[in-house]
Amino acid sequence: MAKVQLHQISKSFDNTAVLDNISLTIEDGEFFFLLGPSGCGKTTLLRLIAGFNPPDHGRILLNNKDVTEVPPHKRHTAMVFQNYALWPHMTIRENLAFGLNLQHLSTTEKKDRVNKALQMVQMETYAERTPNQLSGGQQQRVALGRALVLEPAVVLLDEPLSNLDAKLRLDMRVHLQELHQRLNLTMIYVTHDQNEALSLADRMAVLQDGRIRQIGKPREIYDQPANTFVADFIGETNFLTGIIREKNTQITIETEIGTIISTKPVEKLQLGDEVVCSIRPEDIRVLSPGDSRPNMIAGHVNRRNYLGNLERYFIRLKNQQDIKSIEFNSREVKARKGEAVQIGFYPDDVVVLRKEA
Repeated sequence: MAKVQLHQISKSFDNTAVLDNISLTIEDGEFFFLLGPSGCGKTTLLRLIAGFNPPDHGRILLNNKDVTEVPPHKRHTAMVFQNYALWPHMTIRENLAFGLNLQHLSTTEKKDRVNKALQMVQMETYAERTPNQLSGGQQQRVALGRALVLEPAVVLLDEPLSNLDAKLRLDMRVHLQELHQRLNLTMIYVTHDQNEALSLADRMAVLQDGRIRQIGKPREIYDQPANTFVADFIGETNFLTGIIREKNTQITIETEIGTIISTKPVEKLQLGDEVVCSIRPEDIRVLSPGDSRPNMIAGHVNRRNYLGNLERYFIRLKNQQDIKSIEFNSREVKARKGEAVQIGFYPDDVVVLRKEA
């Protein structure tokens, strides 16, 4: 295991800033995610931790030791790449053993470590096959095994599941989670897939344009995003813009489609501030006759999508904005296209955020 500390890391390529003053601490044994859209700097940050590129400014520490100038093979880190990067002419056993050749181990120790890594990733029965004889999911397990055989202090994963189909991704998520719990290794995982991060991470950092916008546990970030970018990037949400008219035990926001009440705590927001209300689709209900909520808005069904385990409604409001509502395991159609409806949501489901320029 290892504690990873980044102090004021900056990096530019061709005079374009990719990382801007990143400071971050990843604890021993933590499954930590770097999450953000393409071009946000997350893979560059991972490569800096691995030692493949040097930072322009700042320091990188592993277990309180400055490794900023230490070459990759001396950092006790191992990388799992997006494209697997397996040797096609070697067997799986030979692929796993390849990285050990630089460590001057005895033949017995090398064999023992390869067998142990094969067992970790459940690939013992495929040891004598070559990569082209394996499925994508099996190749990804081999790539993971090749990292684990080095017995690293930190495992770095660069979008390792992006080349797999949906079912295999779900299977590999379970495998990665079980592996992390069993080995208790420090793992740093780069992805743009919010579902991967929410389902696997102990904590995560959300990046945008080379800066960290929020750090926290998945539930904290989902339930209390720090800003509109994070709210919009992590899962689905609805935004309603308004002005704070009252602020006491609850907050009253005046919007162009009506008054909205929130009981979520807010900081540094005052009367008269222009704000954005974020409400998750699963917290908004298409109301049945006689049902009510403290926040109710009239509209009509503009679209409806049935997806098996859920039904998604797009409700057109009087300002011509569509609000998304999700019904899980719905046994009946709440309303059909064109029908007038009332939607409602509770005050503790309304996150009030400062409107950003």
